[in-house]
Amino acid sequence: MSSMDECPECGQRVADYELGGYESESGQRGHWACNKGPLTREQRVAIGQQLLDYAGLDENYQAGGWDVLYECNTAESVARLVWSDAEDDHILTFEQARDELAEGVIAVWADREADARNSAF
Repeated sequence: MSSMDECPECGQRVADYELGGYESESGQRGHWACNKGPLTREQRVAIGQQLLDYAGLDENYQAGGWDVLYECNTAESVARLVWSDAEDDHILTFEQARDELAEGVIAVWADREADARNSAF
């Protein structure tokens, strides 16, 4: 195991594709939750990609709203949806970002999809 596989904050190993983990362009791995400050653009885009991957899972894709996120966005645009202003700097993990989206834009898109289906008849 190399030091690049260890979180620089907590020292624990970060496994391949670990939920809540990231790998920077330099190859250094870490845990989002250990990062105490506002996330960098690179970290936000990495979480944006995790959110796209989450949205593309069949059980989530079929649930209202996540399909719009998956089909119409890039990792960078998802990051911009989550971190739209300085008030969003408290969001440091995938789980927090997922919940923020689910309570906001995903819920709106789900309602619009339901309205469109109901008005078709």
